[in-house]
Amino acid sequence: GILLADYFKDILMGEHLPPDLAVQAAASPFYRQYNPLKPNWVDQSSKLPGTNLTRAFEPYPTIALDPGHGGAEIGASHLFPDGLILREKDLTLTVATKVAAILRQKGYNVIQTRTTDAWVDSAMKDVDGDGKVTLADDLQMRIDLANNAHATLFLSMHFNGTTDPAIRGTTIYYDQAEPYFRRSQYFAGLLDTETLAALNKIGFAGADRGVQTDSQAVGAGSH
Repeated sequence: GILLADYFKDILMGEHLPPDLAVQAAASPFYRQYNPLKPNWVDQSSKLPGTNLTRAFEPYPTIALDPGHGGAEIGASHLFPDGLILREKDLTLTVATKVAAILRQKGYNVIQTRTTDAWVDSAMKDVDGDGKVTLADDLQMRIDLANNAHATLFLSMHFNGTTDPAIRGTTIYYDQAEPYFRRSQYFAGLLDTETLAALNKIGFAGADRGVQTDSQAVGAGSH
């Protein structure tokens, strides 16, 4: 019974299907019907009339917060005339720590990939097994921490900088290559809306660069 239920869930979500069953599953009217971007979270309601899948497979989440950069990787920075230096690595850690505290007060289970000003891969391990230790190992360790904690949500925080004044505002990126991309897209939309609303509430009219796929990121491929 449990295996059948899991298989049916995988069909509805279009995830984790073994190759020998994927073709058969694709012919089912239930295939990939779980879509948080559609009313009642049903992708094609005409095929499943009267069905409501809202949050049907959303467990109580473990949230992984990833403050970007750390240690020697300072990220973007700016020196003000009065000598004040803003560093991206400091801002991301401050914001992530405050967000974690708020979420824990609400009863959520939260992990942070780092809680100090240091690389996550502070032991300098060759995490990806390519025979050398690089920034890629630090990034992979962040992902591994989230996966090992069975995180429902992974949110990486950054405060990007550029010398091009035309590029400004808030952007939420998600990965469209993953099988669960529609849930990521749904969350990205929520986060974009709420971030802008919060900024407007304190009198800051932020430029909305919207929700984009990570392949559209400015400086894609860099940290």
